[in-house]
Amino acid sequence: MSIFAHSMKVITTATLGVMIVGAASAMENAADARSEIMLSAKAAMKAAVPMIKGEAPWDPAKALLAARALNASAYAIVKYVPEGSITGDSEASLKIWRDMKGFQAAAMDLREKSAAAIEAVKMDAEEFAIAFMEAAKTCKACHKVYREKK
Repeated sequence: MSIFAHSMKVITTATLGVMIVGAASAMENAADARSEIMLSAKAAMKAAVPMIKGEAPWDPAKALLAARALNASAYAIVKYVPEGSITGDSEASLKIWRDMKGFQAAAMDLREKSAAAIEAVKMDAEEFAIAFMEAAKTCKACHKVYREKK
């Protein structure tokens, strides 16, 4: 295994750890926890998309970690949206609290599609690419409705 490949595996594994530890340590501040969760999802995208585009070699272990991180993000995010947890620098839209069922449905969609990406890793790079990009589309759709870019 090349140093680069090993480094990417370590970084991706660390990302999962940061998400879990970061979210747990930020339980007192839901906005911070959401931010940590979103950073983890962003890291998953940065790990997977270059493989999907052919800009990086296919690495099933890295792909699996990226899909798992995205899946974990979908489970975690709904736990950190208590009423009144929006702050001045949060990108969370008030639409989350006005349409909590819709937000939860979007998270459930991401759970299902990222779970499909986890399973697709067992098949091949092409199947993973299709499944992961379907999961990525749910991220984009959710952000379009429930995020206010600052």
